[in-house]
Amino acid sequence: VQHGVECVAIRWLEGKQVELDVRKEGGDFKTLHTAFVIGADGANSVIHKAMEDRAEKDKSLFKPQSFKVTRFPPAFTRVYKTVLLHFPDGWRKDFNYSARGEDDVVLEVLPTHEGLGIGVVLFKPENDKLLNLTKETVREFFDRNFTGLSPLIEQEELERFLTKRVYNLPEFQYSGPTLHAEGSTVLLGDAIHVVKPYFGLGLNSALEDVEILDNCLEEQGNDPSKAIVAFSNARAKDSQNLVEVSRKFDGGFVRFVLPRIIDGAFHKLMPAVFTRDAIKCMQLGGMTYTQVRWRKRGEKILQLLLVLGVFRTVSFVVGSAASFAMQLVA
Repeated sequence: VQHGVECVAIRWLEGKQVELDVRKEGGDFKTLHTAFVIGADGANSVIHKAMEDRAEKDKSLFKPQSFKVTRFPPAFTRVYKTVLLHFPDGWRKDFNYSARGEDDVVLEVLPTHEGLGIGVVLFKPENDKLLNLTKETVREFFDRNFTGLSPLIEQEELERFLTKRVYNLPEFQYSGPTLHAEGSTVLLGDAIHVVKPYFGLGLNSALEDVEILDNCLEEQGNDPSKAIVAFSNARAKDSQNLVEVSRKFDGGFVRFVLPRIIDGAFHKLMPAVFTRDAIKCMQLGGMTYTQVRWRKRGEKILQLLLVLGVFRTVSFVVGSAASFAMQLVA
């Protein structure tokens, strides 16, 4: 394993051989030759860009493009900084915590089983009030905006928060319809699916990619050329659905908050019929992202039918009562 090495170019040769140009941390370049490449080089992957360029050149009227990266422009511009929270005994660690403060500042917290909470503070890039916080004002800011969660953040962590770098949120994107090339190269992680970082789906889905590829290699007798085809078949559509469902989480109250409230209410009333909200279904596992998407679509239809049925029943009862009352008066 070599750290501090970046892939800057890839070329596919005959006989399923691959040539890679890599740059070391000090700036030195080196050319490597291999028979198997796993492209896990992130959202700006050099490897998936090379695969996209190659597929674009090879496509024709009778041969659709075998690989492309579908990118979605951001619905709004937000940046973020991270902060750690310490959950005391008695606090639930099986769902996310969220708080909204002034100037559209949001704190999203993803608990861990160990008792730590990974907090993401989302804000507009021009929010000078937050960017200019000091050791003397940071506690008051968190107390005022995130009253219930601020006591879980130690003063030392708040002071570290001041010096932490500001990150840009990645744009949603997914790759497909295949995730491999030339019988020798396969993509994993953010190279095939990019989502926002504050629900824990990015890292967890990347770990799932590793597990699924490992299973494919085992099932195909450790033959990479067969395993990467099996991986594409197992993961490409799922990656697309992960990204497309996750995009709805950026939809504000109507597309994000309200559906979670409705799903929670129906799950509480009929847990055997209705699952919890989409985020929780994805986090808990047990279903693929594609299965979650279709399950939630079916539940939305059933919810609508039930609401219409109740409305129609109430209308019938009220109408019948009114008719009966009119007959009595007559």
